[in-house]
Amino acid sequence: MMMSPKARDAVNSEAVGDPSGSYSHGIRVGELLFLAGQVASLPDGTVRRDSVAGQVRQALRNLDAAAVAGGSALTNAVQVRVYLRDLADFEEMDAEYRTHFAHPLPARTTIQSNFTDFDVEIDAIVQVSGRGGSGDPLRSDPDQGSTA
Repeated sequence: MMMSPKARDAVNSEAVGDPSGSYSHGIRVGELLFLAGQVASLPDGTVRRDSVAGQVRQALRNLDAAAVAGGSALTNAVQVRVYLRDLADFEEMDAEYRTHFAHPLPARTTIQSNFTDFDVEIDAIVQVSGRGGSGDPLRSDPDQGSTA
């Protein structure tokens, strides 16, 4: 069965900045939104190189902005994949990650990757019709002075 062109809608968020390659921030298919991997980049393209927890916080903030642009929120994630440069950072990543999701937690896979310019990348699949607000109530980041 062939999908009509309307069956796939690209999603991009100015809050995340322009994609750095040949991809969209997300693709919505039916009631699911597939979000491309996000790192700790700011809208101007610079990448935060602080702690793993800080990088996780910014990557999740970017994913939430893309989810909101697609009509959902990261709180509606059904699957998350976390890519870590060093699995020794798992506990720090997990401690920060847990502050951004309520039960039931999304399914998650954590994978070691051979990054050179950053420590964390995160992607997600989000339910569009699910319960949740207009944005993930991510806690305030004192380094950024805002709540996403």
